[in-house]
Amino acid sequence: KIAYPDIDGTAIGSQYWATSNAMISVTGDGIAIPEVQDNAVWASAQTLYDNAISGGQTILQATKAAAMYCKYNNSDDNAAVYGYLLNKYAVSLIGLNAPKGWRVVTYADALQLANNLSIAIAGKKLKLSGTNYWTTPNSGTNESGFSALGSGKRNADGTFSALGTEYNFRTLDGYLCTITNSGDGITFTASADSRIGGSLRLIRNAPVGEQFEEVTSGVFSTNIATAQRELSVKFGYSIESVKVSSANALTNFKVEARTTSGTLIATLMTGKNVP
Repeated sequence: KIAYPDIDGTAIGSQYWATSNAMISVTGDGIAIPEVQDNAVWASAQTLYDNAISGGQTILQATKAAAMYCKYNNSDDNAAVYGYLLNKYAVSLIGLNAPKGWRVVTYADALQLANNLSIAIAGKKLKLSGTNYWTTPNSGTNESGFSALGSGKRNADGTFSALGTEYNFRTLDGYLCTITNSGDGITFTASADSRIGGSLRLIRNAPVGEQFEEVTSGVFSTNIATAQRELSVKFGYSIESVKVSSANALTNFKVEARTTSGTLIATLMTGKNVP
């Protein structure tokens, strides 16, 4: 049995939202999104995309070339609290291969969220209360359980701003959704500059279902004493349990986890007798 790491969430109306910002720098199919600290490199994302398109590359190739993420002020401490900030292209890549059972939100999802909480006061209900993660004044009640923090943003020119005064999250279709410390509502900016770095919130697919998959190798038809069988585990998943059964007694066997290049990660089972 393999499992994707659990993600905490909260039900808001008929939706089920993650209760923290996603910290994803590698997509579900193994594409690594680079962390960019330099302001000029961050600001070049749109140019990288446009040059790739004009050079005959596909939209996916251009998106890969322009995808970037960062930590506020390039600080690990900030990332541990507020998560990552991602540009439009990084959000798009993750949207193609989001964690199993979850997806990157769209504008329609965000608008439904706001309407579920009454749009004029939705921000108030989404913000974590107090001034530990928000600059005063903060009217947040967090009655929704969404726990929005003032995680700020990275501007198109690569500079950072609004830590403690704004929460911004990007949607798959290019909107920037903003909640402020001093306001009660939520605003939606259509076609926001692709380079603006915002947080990433995931929403659960319906029905919720399980985040586990059963993977079997089939039946060995050869002498198991000399047989080997390989099973692939999807990127991002972990091995939850291993089960071995046989019509005949088995001894002196091993179940190993290895990388695709054959490097041993761990021996999962060894020397177990199966009657």
